[in-house]
Amino acid sequence: MEGTLLVRAGVVIPDAASDPIVDGGVLVRGGIIARVGPWDAVRAEAPDLPVTGGPEMIALPGFINAHDHGRGLSPQSLGIDDDLLEPWILNLSRLPMIDARTDTALSALRQLGSGITTTVNSYYHPRNDAAALRAVRQGHADAGQRAAVVLSAMDRPASADLMRLVAQELPGPLAEEIAAKQAGRVPFDDAAWAALLAEASGERIGETWMMAGPISGHWSSEAELRHVAATARALGLSGQMHLLESRLQGRDSAGRPGGSILSWLEGMGYFAEGAAQSLAHGVHLTPDDIARLARLGVAVVTNPSSNLRLRSGVAPVRALLDAGVVVALGLDSMGLDDTTDMFAEMRLAHRLHGTLSAREVLAMVTTQAAAAIGRRDLGALAPGMRGDLLLLDRRDRPAPGMDSPARAIDRVLHYGRAEGLAHVFVDGVEVLSGGRHATLDAGRLEATLLDALPDGGAAPDARLSLLADPLRRLAR
Repeated sequence: MEGTLLVRAGVVIPDAASDPIVDGGVLVRGGIIARVGPWDAVRAEAPDLPVTGGPEMIALPGFINAHDHGRGLSPQSLGIDDDLLEPWILNLSRLPMIDARTDTALSALRQLGSGITTTVNSYYHPRNDAAALRAVRQGHADAGQRAAVVLSAMDRPASADLMRLVAQELPGPLAEEIAAKQAGRVPFDDAAWAALLAEASGERIGETWMMAGPISGHWSSEAELRHVAATARALGLSGQMHLLESRLQGRDSAGRPGGSILSWLEGMGYFAEGAAQSLAHGVHLTPDDIARLARLGVAVVTNPSSNLRLRSGVAPVRALLDAGVVVALGLDSMGLDDTTDMFAEMRLAHRLHGTLSAREVLAMVTTQAAAAIGRRDLGALAPGMRGDLLLLDRRDRPAPGMDSPARAIDRVLHYGRAEGLAHVFVDGVEVLSGGRHATLDAGRLEATLLDALPDGGAAPDARLSLLADPLRRLAR
């Protein structure tokens, strides 16, 4: 659904690079921005339309969460404690089954409440289940959120790789049990993955679309990576993968042909010219890796909260930006305090890296994020762009300079918060007003999911406990 909308704001922030407009307006027709400028001029183009907003508002582009997993109920809330990445991943196998559509709708609703009008849902299903994928996309559509769903492939499951690494430290019977289980694992079906991706790419579900990639470059064979790249190119799809997230993955990279997993990927032609490609995390990129990314035009999505919670480290964001690499920001379904809050994530990125300006941080959730996912029609308030925008009530947290064009972006970074969002629009259609959705309620969605859970959430597994300590020693 595409809307027609006339917005007035005391300050309009068109994008991270432009000067804010004092007493400005935004006109959206058929979901597309038609005019942005001084209020009187914009109003003259649509004198009969009702006005949303007013002088007390700040208008800015809707945020883009460039890497997430669409989790409404977080692993922490279900009993999976934070840990180093590798033991944490193993423990994800203890998560109970929950309704995908409801869980995704809850995640989407919370993201919208934080100003995230577009998200990237990195999605994996070992059996390439079409109904499960459709349920995830429908969850985003139910909330009215724009979403790219990355259908991920993985023919070397992370759990199998990790268990092999620590097998020699396990008691004999447990090592034999794990070996037998891995031997009986059904191989990932590449043909089914490609068929599902092609089918889903042609199916319209709300404002969702498909992307492709391996779940991680570290957990896929060369044959799998070549297949994924060729399939995505044939369908004209942008891509995203996890890469160089943990210390262990940094060491894995150094042992690859050419001394770098990025060199290995480039050598096989994975990053051939075409649609946009992005890497999630990139914590352990080397200077040579950064130069290679800049040359290839591959973006990085940094996830500060997630990388701190899983003790992975801090990505070299300043070096990436200085080299000309596109850098976006993602929540990874792991906000620092286990909430969905893009304002807080922006502040964390700003303070964690120390040298990022307010404009650079805003770009990471708008124009840079749009470039990273191949959607140049998002991330700015300008004619021809999609009508995704936020109205932030500057009375929510009064601070000197909130109404000053020279300080508006800085003030939004430091004092903006979800509670101050008066209106959230996707394609010119209001999806949230005063934090409320027309049809969905976060409390009810969460209660529905919790009522269906087994008591205690994630079930304990003594075998995984035995694996955890040797994995932690290996991963440090």
